[in-house]
Amino acid sequence: MRQRVDAGTILAAIGAVLLLVSLFVQWFEPVGTGWQVFEVVDVLLAGIAVATVVALFGRDRPADDPPWWVPLLAVVAVVVVGVQLIDPPPAARETDRATGAWLALAGALLLAAGALLRHSRISISVDVHQRETRRRVPAVDRREEPAPPPSPSGPVRSDPQRTQPLEKIDPDDRPREG
Repeated sequence: MRQRVDAGTILAAIGAVLLLVSLFVQWFEPVGTGWQVFEVVDVLLAGIAVATVVALFGRDRPADDPPWWVPLLAVVAVVVVGVQLIDPPPAARETDRATGAWLALAGALLLAAGALLRHSRISISVDVHQRETRRRVPAVDRREEPAPPPSPSGPVRSDPQRTQPLEKIDPDDRPREG
């Protein structure tokens, strides 16, 4: 049984989860995590991450039709994270960027790449069961064993004269008629 796995969906989901996790990790040294530093941006990034996961794996989504607004969310996430890395919030001015900021950038880029692949409908097929063994067919499996091939020396005959070589006949020794 083959199951269709959409590469874009997997990348977008990983990016969304990474974006959400980054909010709990230190963004700026020594100020704090994304939840401590941002006023509204943290809620916006968390909303983008949750909305993307719900759009990709929700029950009401059609199987082959990707939501049109997922790429838009991905672009918004990349822009917001990029702006926060270039121009930190007032509470984090003159501080160094930490692991959370780079995780958020990686998550936003993965989200954008996944949304692009999802929109392009690129997918891979994966076998989820082991290969089936050969099915038995009565017409083939109930054949009789074939007869053994004849021996290379030929069959054994009861008349010893037949197996002897013939002698040459002299034309003068032939009986004449007439």
